[in-house]
Amino acid sequence: MKYPIILLLFWTGFCGNCIAQSADVFVSYEASYAIKVNNGVITSRQYNTAADLVLKEIKKSGEVDLGSDSGIELLKLALRSAIDEMINSSLMTQGTASFNITVTDSEIQKKINEVKAGFPSDQDFHKSLAVQGITVADLNNDIKKQIIRSKITGRLEKDIKIEQMEINDFYKRNLDLFVQPQRIGIRTITVNTRPVAEEIEKSLKEGADFVELAITKSIDKNAKDGGTTGFVEKNDLPVNVWDNIAGLKKGQTSSIIRTITGYQLIRVDDKIDPKEIKVKDASERIKDFLINEKSRSLFDNWIIDQRSKANISYDQNILWVVK
Repeated sequence: MKYPIILLLFWTGFCGNCIAQSADVFVSYEASYAIKVNNGVITSRQYNTAADLVLKEIKKSGEVDLGSDSGIELLKLALRSAIDEMINSSLMTQGTASFNITVTDSEIQKKINEVKAGFPSDQDFHKSLAVQGITVADLNNDIKKQIIRSKITGRLEKDIKIEQMEINDFYKRNLDLFVQPQRIGIRTITVNTRPVAEEIEKSLKEGADFVELAITKSIDKNAKDGGTTGFVEKNDLPVNVWDNIAGLKKGQTSSIIRTITGYQLIRVDDKIDPKEIKVKDASERIKDFLINEKSRSLFDNWIIDQRSKANISYDQNILWVVK
């Protein structure tokens, strides 16, 4: 089970039976630490926060009785997952020294700006954080960990070599991935009612210009461009829309199609048939994919190795989760 915040929070869990009696009663346990990872410390406050998030997510699903044995087991599994994330994060941070890795404030801010760019406004950005229970400090910390992971992976993958034989083998085993689907260049006219669409359809049959009607009649945002939409593929459109245009020839117009935006008439401007992508044209993409796969494997193995060497201890109040 994955959760949006990687901070590890400490939940008061005295024992499984205690939780079985009342899943809603958790009093934060005050201790100097929840987990020690070598010389690093995951505080009880951090663990409390993470555990609280776990409980909220499970309760929100409404599918689990936390008073049952199965509910307790699910809770333990979710908490273990959170604990694993915290320990791995601590090991990553400690690993920066051996790799001579640093993360600057400007690197973190750049990533935050990229996240903000996905929101209409700064207010919407902060609102989204609040809904998830994330502070700006939490986000900074999370992004820092992402950068650390990326840099460690970069160090690990520097000696990866992908041979052409591996590329060819991947290509042969995944031929279905290397077919460029049919693409159709279209223009659209969209109106609010069927009677208006029927009037436009009649005009088109009498020789009216599709582009002029799109400019003057369509409610689409592309109306000013004569309804041009560019090239689309099957997965870009609703099934009923694709089915209406797939069999049309260049220059033909569809019948009236009911869509969520209104009533549409679609003209086919161009068609590109499906074609196989040759291995020489796909080689770089395959190579990047294989490097990423090997990088993930190297990182996972590195974490496993670090955990096998680490001195990890737990506060007695969370032993029920990890034992």
